[in-house]
Amino acid sequence: MFETFSPQGSFTETYDSSSKMLKRLLIAGKCTSSGRKQFHCIYCDYTTFYKSQIEAHERSHTGERPFVCNVCGYSTGRKTQLNRHLITHTDHRPHCCQLCFKRFRRSDNLQMHMLTHQKDYL
Repeated sequence: MFETFSPQGSFTETYDSSSKMLKRLLIAGKCTSSGRKQFHCIYCDYTTFYKSQIEAHERSHTGERPFVCNVCGYSTGRKTQLNRHLITHTDHRPHCCQLCFKRFRRSDNLQMHMLTHQKDYL
């Protein structure tokens, strides 16, 4: 058993040693040799220096999807993925193939498309 103390010195909560909360309490605030605080996932061995990244990562374990598209209802655990999704609802296609002039919403789609032209030059 593990007990935490309030600032007044009284017991506030008791945790079983297998508890995820115990793991979080024991590793919270640990610093690296460089003095930077590391955040640790309570579900696996993932660590990061950024609180927002650990929050997003832990949502991958819980299935929480708080970011929701107001057009179609698509939901995700990461705000960046929602922003990437939102462009699917627009006609804006800023990435253009210089060989056939086909346009794309995302640069990675243009890069994949460029592979189709490689077979023309092999």
